[in-house]
Amino acid sequence: MVARLSSVNSAQNATMFAGFMVRSSTATGAKERMAGYRPSDGQIQYLRRDLEGGSTLHFDTGLKTLPYWFKITRVGSSVTIWHSSDGISWSTPKNLAGSFEGPILAGLAVSARKAGATVGAVFDNVSFGPVQNDYATSWLGNSLPGGGPTIGNVQHMVTSISVDPVNGDTFINGEDENQSFSAYDAAGKFRWFGAGTHFQHGFAVTADSTYAYQGRQNFGFVRFNRTDGSGGGTLYLTTKLVKGLAENSGNLYIADATDNLIRVWSTATLTETANFPVARPRSIAVDRTTGNLWIVQEADTTNPAKVLLYQPNGTKLATEITDVQVPRGLATNSAGRLYVADSGTNQQVRIYNTNGTLYGTLGATGGIYSTYASTKKGEVHPLKFNHPVAVGVDNSGNVTVACNGPKTWWGVIGSGTGMELRKFNSASTLLWEKNCLEYVDCAEADPASDGTTVYTREAKYAMDFTKPSGKEWTYKALTLDPFAYPTDPRLGSISRQGGTWVRTIGGQKFLIVTDMVSETLCFYRFLPNSEIVAPSVVFNRGASNRPLDAYIWRDANGNGLKDTGETQQGTYVNNIWSLWVDSAGDIWTTTYNGPITRYTMQGLDAQGNPIYNYANTQTYTRPADIFGAANTTGTRLERAYYYPSNNMMLLSGYTLNKPRPSNALEYGTLGTEILRYDNWGASPTLTWRIVLPYAPNTGGHSTAAVKSISVAGNYLFAIRSSDARVLVYNLSDGSL
Repeated sequence: MVARLSSVNSAQNATMFAGFMVRSSTATGAKERMAGYRPSDGQIQYLRRDLEGGSTLHFDTGLKTLPYWFKITRVGSSVTIWHSSDGISWSTPKNLAGSFEGPILAGLAVSARKAGATVGAVFDNVSFGPVQNDYATSWLGNSLPGGGPTIGNVQHMVTSISVDPVNGDTFINGEDENQSFSAYDAAGKFRWFGAGTHFQHGFAVTADSTYAYQGRQNFGFVRFNRTDGSGGGTLYLTTKLVKGLAENSGNLYIADATDNLIRVWSTATLTETANFPVARPRSIAVDRTTGNLWIVQEADTTNPAKVLLYQPNGTKLATEITDVQVPRGLATNSAGRLYVADSGTNQQVRIYNTNGTLYGTLGATGGIYSTYASTKKGEVHPLKFNHPVAVGVDNSGNVTVACNGPKTWWGVIGSGTGMELRKFNSASTLLWEKNCLEYVDCAEADPASDGTTVYTREAKYAMDFTKPSGKEWTYKALTLDPFAYPTDPRLGSISRQGGTWVRTIGGQKFLIVTDMVSETLCFYRFLPNSEIVAPSVVFNRGASNRPLDAYIWRDANGNGLKDTGETQQGTYVNNIWSLWVDSAGDIWTTTYNGPITRYTMQGLDAQGNPIYNYANTQTYTRPADIFGAANTTGTRLERAYYYPSNNMMLLSGYTLNKPRPSNALEYGTLGTEILRYDNWGASPTLTWRIVLPYAPNTGGHSTAAVKSISVAGNYLFAIRSSDARVLVYNLSDGSL
């Protein structure tokens, strides 16, 4: 539905609102979305309410003038409200999106929000009907589509899980931006995520018949109503780091890593009734036959990790489990057997009798890094675990295993490998799985596969585009091995990585990973008969606060480690944003004022690594007729993309014709124009120039500017960061 709001008229315009409204048509539990114009101050306003009778959230998006356009679209259960100043270029705020099951009511809305007020609004250009697009929007790496608390998305990190032994409900403590605590039913259906848990993950979770309890990373724990995830407002033990939680018969057992205590609380009164000392306590599980407590004792500099056994009154028993390299999560079954998630080299769940002797295992020895069932190293298989961190068992013998990859930390500038949640029956047959394998990551199709093989920073996917949206992808492999290559930059030595390219250089395929601010290019060579890629070359331009980080490293001896004598020291140059590897393997950089610099690939060494040297470079000046002389106010050269196959260069930046406003705050964008040059080198010819959609960013992250481009066939694709809008241009003449 599309309409233009041409005018409003109200004597009480301070309470006036006119625009669009969407409402679920059910009588109870109805959710609403509204977008409209507020004449009192000229703001475009959005209103969101998720529950009937619930609170309404308000968002203002800036001053606009009438006439102004609004649009509603629905694709499946996804409903979006858009706004536009011209009815051509549309934007939508991400916090207004919603998932609406069943019929909805949608239409024009005028509201006075004040008793006795009279209002008027004139709409024109109203149209209603199906909109057909010849493109599809989809995603990979997450089993759920997102869209609010009823559909959810699988969170990216997991530290611990709790499985109800009776009904199989699963509660997850971990992290994702916007949520860190979620619940699923026994069949793997998403139920809820805890409100107010943004960046509030911790290391422990448990549940009783009424509540689910979440340990927090910055001390203490909270409890939620296990039915709907409500509550969670009160923080208990506010000065203690909770590393483990378990509940039994009204007692809540808390591993206090701050004071090295196991604290016993009453779940009825939420007061402490007892405590006893345990050094470095972590996960806790209650033996369902005896009531005794299994407790993980973390390793320190002189002591390996262990699993200890205590009576509920704090008496330590002689039984100890010492053959688990990295014990993480614990669980017990109805027979009292103990399940231990081992995140060490075994990469499996180890199962012990009540006396601490090994009963059996779940999962292939070596996990994702094994060749179990004739798979390749790194190849995905349900029984090849990727650093299991938590386990749960129900009374039917079903086992749920949560894996979190080799990274033990999570943050916005260094996200982890992702969560894999799998449930098996008592015969070790996979019942269902849920994945969140990507965070802020960019995927690249292997050009040799015609888009059916896709790589991200650490994962490989197979794509089947005949399947429905969000179902096209299959997780095929993990390409990261911390045991073989402990200094792989993807493990965290270089932060903010997420951009991915696939290049065939000198006849050999390479995975290239870059970071959010284009400081580094990390090359990885593919290994024979393996899905793992080995660190090969790092090209680092450095940063203003790390000028010595300007270097080129090459794995001369082939062991994937940075050894003495393998690094060339470079010189840090300010104002570089552009890093580009062309199809021949040459690296291109540029600064705001130029020059454009080309690092020529000198072939492959004996280990199969591309060779780069600071001496083997060519430089090109930035076109003065487009950008002016160096340091011309408002001009910047931002990107240089070279294509050897047809000797084409694409440059972008802020030009003399379209300069950068003095109040602009955006960084890392393409600027205001893209220019195509043919016959690059001795006699470049300007073939066309595109004026990009652009509005300066004057605060925050949002900017109506193009952030990145990609070329495929005769098309140039440009993506705008403010609304994720992709613009498609004809590469031949630059037309939209």
